[in-house]
Amino acid sequence: MFSLFQNLPLELRHEIWRHYVPAPRVVKTRYDISTGRVLPGSAPPILLHVCPESRSFLLSAGIGFSMQFGTLASPAAVCINAKTDAVQIDYYALKHNDIKTTEFKTIVHLELYGVSLYGEQSVDILRQLRNFQNLDTISLVTSPKPSLGFLVQTQDHSNVVLYLAYAGAIAALASELEVDMKKPQYDTWKKPLLNIIRPRYDGSRFTEDGEFNSSWSLGVSSTHSHADFAKSTMARRLEELRRNRET
Repeated sequence: MFSLFQNLPLELRHEIWRHYVPAPRVVKTRYDISTGRVLPGSAPPILLHVCPESRSFLLSAGIGFSMQFGTLASPAAVCINAKTDAVQIDYYALKHNDIKTTEFKTIVHLELYGVSLYGEQSVDILRQLRNFQNLDTISLVTSPKPSLGFLVQTQDHSNVVLYLAYAGAIAALASELEVDMKKPQYDTWKKPLLNIIRPRYDGSRFTEDGEFNSSWSLGVSSTHSHADFAKSTMARRLEELRRNRET
C-alpha cells in the first residue's frame, strides 16, 4: 500500500477496498479432530490481512463478512459471507457438536463432506440440519472422482471401487433425505434445496443431471471448472431458479 493512501478521503478508500471484496465463493474448511476446531481450508479474502482498516471494512455489517467457528479457547479462524458463500464443513464436526448454535443460524448455503457421512442415517443428519434455520441449499459432497489418466498411470483400480461405493452411498443418502424431509415433523423447518456435488482431482466439480427434488421441479445439469466455480456453483443456480419461480 503506497504511503499516501491514508491521506485519501475515507469514501475513496472504501471504494478501493470494495473492488477487492470477494464474489460468492465455495469456502472449504477442515476439521481438527484433536482440538474440535473448524479451520480454514481455503485462502482467506485478501482484505483480511492488508491493514486494520481493510479488515474492519470487510468485517463491517454493510459488507457482510464475519469470522466463524471459534471456540472458548481459540478465536474464530474462518472468514465467510454467510449469506452468499457456500460453506463446506466436515459432517464429523456437526455430529460431535463442535459448532456453536449461533453459527447454525447464519449459514445459507451448506456443503457437507467427510467419511462420517458414509453409512449415516438420514434421520440423524436431519437432526443436525434442523439447527440451521436459514438454509437455502444443502449439498452432499462425494470423494474426488479418479481421472482416467491417473488410473492408466497407476493401474490401480482400488480408487474406483472406493469412489463408486462412496458415491453410491451419498446418492442413496440424498434420496433418503428427500423423502424424510417431507415427513410431518419437518413441516415447520425451512426445507433447503438438495444437491450432490462430485469433485475431481483436478479441482473441478460437477453435479448430477436432472432433478434432485421433484417437488421443486428443477432440472439442472452443469459442469464447472476450478476457475469459474466460485461464481457459478449449483447452489447459486438453484437459488436463482427458485427466486425466478417466486416472482
